[in-house]
Amino acid sequence: MIQFTLTHLGKDGLRTLVFANQGRNFYSTREAAEIALGLFERDLTVKLGFQAIEVRAVECWDNGDAKGIYFDTPAESEVLHGQSQYEDAAKNQR
Repeated sequence: MIQFTLTHLGKDGLRTLVFANQGRNFYSTREAAEIALGLFERDLTVKLGFQAIEVRAVECWDNGDAKGIYFDTPAESEVLHGQSQYEDAAKNQR
């Protein structure tokens, strides 16, 4: 199952989840995740100091939790014509 979530660059330079790895922190569409980004971005950057926040597609288990919490930075290995392989899979599962 492909979902979308907010990610950021950690102090160690690795891209990881902004919120805990729980299904409630993932969205079924990129558009929904972009809305969440708009709602949280200011507080995440100003108050918590998160850097380079962006939406990423993530493969999830059936319970909604992500199969992994780290992402390629940049995601060049996944990008194909502006979309990741996960986004293509998400379109196919609808």
